[in-house]
Formats: sequence, structure tokens, C-alpha cells
Amino acid sequence: MTLFFIAYDKNEENAIKEIINICTEYCYLIRMNQFKEKVKSVCNKLKKDKIKNAEISCMMTICKLEQPIHYYFIYNKAKIACKNIKNYLTAVHFCKNILALEKDVNFYLYYQLAGSEEVDFDKIKSEFVNYQNLGTNAHQLPFNITENIKFARSNIDAINFNLIREKNSIKCPMCSSSYLNNAVNSVCENCKLSILGHEYLGLKLTSEFN
Repeated sequence: MTLFFIAYDKNEENAIKEIINICTEYCYLIRMNQFKEKVKSVCNKLKKDKIKNAEISCMMTICKLEQPIHYYFIYNKAKIACKNIKNYLTAVHFCKNILALEKDVNFYLYYQLAGSEEVDFDKIKSEFVNYQNLGTNAHQLPFNITENIKFARSNIDAINFNLIREKNSIKCPMCSSSYLNNAVNSVCENCKLSILGHEYLGLKLTSEFN
């Protein structure tokens, strides 16, 4: 519906941009999870697919989400995927992230009364100790979880979900999803509204006001 929105001042423009940004991050998350599930379906056959599953799970954690409970579930997915390939040190990292959410998640569940049966901080605390004692990583994943990456839309190719390090990348004019240059003239995979590499007058929000 942002296609039909007219911003009359800077506050309205910023508000609509924020809505687009939130939607884009969740589009990344959903599509990365769908890709991960496809990889996961053959994990029992190929070891490399199990490692790819862990890599995508880790990359999903950089999506900017709106609720602490959402971070809980995404961090937990990444923790499980890393544990399954014996990357215990990386699993410890996600245990720490989850435990840092305990107060906010419990506050959220108290008022929302949803998903509480799936949240178990005592189990996470136990896993944190166990994985810390094991203290090793069996594999070097291409994605470094310690990198300071704030948004999926700015750093992850929305087609193949690889980290974009090249400066010569392009962005969707509607949702700011990132792509390698060879995606020019393709339709954006996230918003499905724009042709990459083209500007659209109706999609360009005004940056200055009289």
C-alpha cells in the first residue's frame, strides 16, 4: 500500500520508509528460511548441505526484527543448526544472545500469552554451559557472526543469500534489497514491484520539502 502513500512532511516520509524497511527485513527472513528448509530436507544425505543450512541460519540472525520473541526463535534456529555440525563455540554465541533477551521475552509473553510453551530459558542456560565446555568449532563457516552487520537488506544478495562485499552492487528502488550488478533488469525478489537498475518516479520519496 505504500505505492499509494503521499508524504506531506518529513515525519510522514520517515514513517513510511521505516514501514518499508521493516517489511523488507521480514521478507528476507521468510525467504531465507524457505531456502534453508529446502537445504535441510537433504541434510541427512550430504554433509555439505548441513553446513550450508548452518550458514543460512546464521545469516538469518542479522535480519532486523521488531519483537524480542522473534529474535529468540531465530537465534534458537541458528544455535541448533550450529550444534548439529558441532560448531559449539558458535552455538555458545547464540546462547548468549538468547539469554540477553530473557527479560524482554518474558515481558512480551506475559502480555501476549502466545508461544510461551516454546520458550525454555532453563534449557538454553544448560546448553550454554555444555557447549562452552566442549569449546570447539568443527567447521569454518563463510559467514562471520562477529561482523558488525546491521541489516539484511544492505548486505545480503536477495537472490542467492550470499554476503555482498562488492561496492558495485545495486538496490531495489522500492524496498532497498541488495543485489549484485548482474541482476540488472530482473524483478526484485522481495517486493516483486520494481525492475532492478531502473528508477521509478512514483517510488522515489521526496527528500526535500518547501
